[in-house]
Amino acid sequence: MKNKYGKIPADSGLVRLRNMGMSRRQFGKSILGSAVAGMTIGLPLRASAATGISYMGWQGYDDAAKVGGFLESNDMYLDITYMESQEMLYTAHGSGGRGNLDLSTPVDFHMPYMVAAGLWEPLDMSLIPNISEMFPDFIDMPNLNIDGKSYGVPFAWGSLPLMYNADVIKEAPTSWWDLMDPKYKGKATVTEDSTGVLMTFAMMATGTRTPWNLTKEMAEKTLELMIKFKKEQALTIAPGYGELVGLLASGEVVICQGWEPVSQWTGEDSPPIKWAYPKEGVVNFVDTYAIFADAPNIELDHKILNHVISAEAQAANAEMNACAVTNKNAVGLLTDTTRAFYPYDDVAGWFERAGGHYSMFPEDHAEYLSYDQLLEYWEDFLKA
Repeated sequence: MKNKYGKIPADSGLVRLRNMGMSRRQFGKSILGSAVAGMTIGLPLRASAATGISYMGWQGYDDAAKVGGFLESNDMYLDITYMESQEMLYTAHGSGGRGNLDLSTPVDFHMPYMVAAGLWEPLDMSLIPNISEMFPDFIDMPNLNIDGKSYGVPFAWGSLPLMYNADVIKEAPTSWWDLMDPKYKGKATVTEDSTGVLMTFAMMATGTRTPWNLTKEMAEKTLELMIKFKKEQALTIAPGYGELVGLLASGEVVICQGWEPVSQWTGEDSPPIKWAYPKEGVVNFVDTYAIFADAPNIELDHKILNHVISAEAQAANAEMNACAVTNKNAVGLLTDTTRAFYPYDDVAGWFERAGGHYSMFPEDHAEYLSYDQLLEYWEDFLKA
């Protein structure tokens, strides 16, 4: 069934492409794809007097820029390249994209390293007045405000909660250890997302509330539990959210790590899919809109950033993609069903229960492992 914006939520590109982390094999693919994108990005896709704004971000989030005929009324259109992961942004910017790329939608906890790598343009917040309509929890976020400069506007938020088939599991699970319950042997899964899975199983295996800080000993315990889950409990490891949606809709999987919108993407004929936020914590994120360094249309890019965090555009994105809004004035524009997905009456309390705003694995730390080092453990998991 289409929603009031004329789009079927399950058709959203987010269901096919969304991935916060990747394997080394996927990273190699992203370099190739980004190199090609870097050679072609910025070339107009059509003859037009309007200005082409190059967008490299999540498929589905670009639709927010089009709400209310905003682009046409401002003589703009989007030149689009959809990303599969955060790593594609590094390679695209460094292989011909600098000076040609305008906009992207990075995850907040990747931003400090991306800023250090020179990917983003500092924002002129005087050109983004809609930032004043944000929930307080999204104003002055440390991941987005670095050395006194702002590098992104909060666009959507959510988490990777424990999801379950409510026809089979009558009471909401309270712990990630329910994934390991013998009752669900051969009916459990996780999605092939290195960051989300590593952090979740680290909370289980070690009890940490800061799963982005993992010592070698903690990583070894985490890997041991991940392999136990894969070999003894899981039906399969879902390659992506599209496959996860299919497994939940068919009833083959009854419990898994997921993402809130998955409950809607399974469709009306599937079993009821609900989610719970386990007591150990839950991986959470804030998706942003940012402007690439040396973007060719910086003034127009700021206009788009201001528009996508407007109440109207935020509400449209929430209805299309079942994502949470960051603009508090957008809540009143949501349908009852969409508004009920997220705890808008206590956003700050939700983040506190989830374990606070998350950070990325450190790049260089004497005690904690980097993302590159943890990818070795992830590859061992995939090969097990």
